[in-house]
Amino acid sequence: MGLQDNSFERTILALSNELQRIRTEADWINDATSQDEYETYWIEFTALLIIG
Repeated sequence: MGLQDNSFERTILALSNELQRIRTEADWINDATSQDEYETYWIEFTALLIIG
């Protein structure tokens, strides 16, 4: 039973992290669009993901 709980917690954490990533990406896109700098922001965001 403990193993199943641990697996469930990892699944929930992975889903939570993915949702946060999607929200962050959406925020960057919204900011970039409003400033007409989408490409520059996207490169910076991607670099942060790779480095971070």
